[in-house]
Amino acid sequence: MAQRLSIPVSTGYLIVSGLAIAGTLVGQLGATSATTYAANGSGGVETGIYLAILLVFAALSTAYVGRITHRWGRLRVFSTAQVGVAVSWSILGVVEIITSESLLVMWLAAPVLGVLFGVTTIVSPFVTHAYLSQTSLTVSMARRNIAAGVGAMFGASLGGVLIHATDPGVGILANGLLTIPLAVFLLARPPGTNTRRSTEHAELRSGSRGIAAVQSSTPSGRLFDREPHDLPRAHVRHDRSDSQRP
Repeated sequence: MAQRLSIPVSTGYLIVSGLAIAGTLVGQLGATSATTYAANGSGGVETGIYLAILLVFAALSTAYVGRITHRWGRLRVFSTAQVGVAVSWSILGVVEIITSESLLVMWLAAPVLGVLFGVTTIVSPFVTHAYLSQTSLTVSMARRNIAAGVGAMFGASLGGVLIHATDPGVGILANGLLTIPLAVFLLARPPGTNTRRSTEHAELRSGSRGIAAVQSSTPSGRLFDREPHDLPRAHVRHDRSDSQRP
């Protein structure tokens, strides 16, 4: 009887994260191409306005991420934002394909895209840390960035091909489609309690080792175990003078 292939949760998260990063590159290339082509191929200013609106709303959204995650939880906020990315970019891609008002559509969609971008950027490191169950956030992000780099190379190449051969709306639609696996994965495979407990136990063990190292660095092997004769002479003389007073 054939055994069922089981992919670890951490590996699955890295795979779907790489696909989502690839989609981001494809989508942004398609979006900037749409604004450029809408101005007869010389829409540098129009493209700059689109990116400025997107980044301004991304920055504004970060001011409220802390309150939202405190109330709803980081994983719920991140998964909801990824569903929003998949839905919004898919709808925008379809609209771009069937309409001739590409510039107006992109400008109107930029605030929504910016808010989703800002939320996912802030919460992503914490969700990555939860899925990869590393004792160090730096190690978790390093592993994730490797997958992101591979996905970015794939997305940039695919985006260039789609821009050259098809409508820019196809690249925008591809962003939504490539984000769907991540959204589904977050909803179907949340990080388990065993992962969190193992991380907490590793942190406790690391803290215990640090305390032991500090204690072993003292001459007597203990932090506050000093004999009376080890006290400074100034304190001894002070005590003696006090005892001789009437």
